[in-house]
Amino acid sequence: MIEKCLLFLCPVRTGHTLISSLLNFHENIAMSIEYNLLNKFIYPEKHKKLSKNKMFSKVVKDFSIDRSVEKGGYEYEIKNMKKDIKVIGDSMAGVKYNSLLYKDDNYEEFLSFIELPIYFISVYRNPFDVIQSSHEMNNCGIGYNTSVFLYNMHLIEKLVNENTFTLYLEDFIDDPKLWLKNILSFLELECSDNYLNLCSKKVFSKPNKRFIESEWTPQNISLVNDFIYNNTYLKRYYNEFQTVDETN
Repeated sequence: MIEKCLLFLCPVRTGHTLISSLLNFHENIAMSIEYNLLNKFIYPEKHKKLSKNKMFSKVVKDFSIDRSVEKGGYEYEIKNMKKDIKVIGDSMAGVKYNSLLYKDDNYEEFLSFIELPIYFISVYRNPFDVIQSSHEMNNCGIGYNTSVFLYNMHLIEKLVNENTFTLYLEDFIDDPKLWLKNILSFLELECSDNYLNLCSKKVFSKPNKRFIESEWTPQNISLVNDFIYNNTYLKRYYNEFQTVDETN
């Protein structure tokens, strides 16, 4: 019996795809890789006849395909296994997703439609690495991706509630077993040693440091540092980068 809906409340490029993929190994969790639970509200005309049960079936179908999901240069194997699904969700994140949730009418409508308590996982990573990685992915520039990141974090602050689990990618990589246990405890689920051992083998040994000083202006570094200093969730990253090469 499905008891909870799980969504990621975080910027892209934070490692949330890794977390989602590992949760998918758990026998009681089904996280859609490609299907967005909010499609009905993003494209209301196209999905107006979509029922809750059909939406859940789409998530389970998307999960159940044997596949290798390649994201950001990493490959996560998703195994097909029978499940007693208690938690259902998707792997989406980013500003468009959060913008939709930020609209009170859509959020309340989604709550009414899904008829489940919503739980969030917020995954954070060094903001300079997030912005740099986003720039490398979309080639839209450091300034643009800085603006998107700051706006996304503003939305996240508005949505965080008592059902939000906060996780830092650097901490997770240091001790994946501990943090998977903590996430599953948050979701009121148990896990076996076999599950933890399997998942820990899929975790890379250290975060990929993406920041390239020469591509940043002093103004952008100062802007991000000032934001980090005043943000409860990001303050641990304050002043990690302060200057750029004087020749650039």
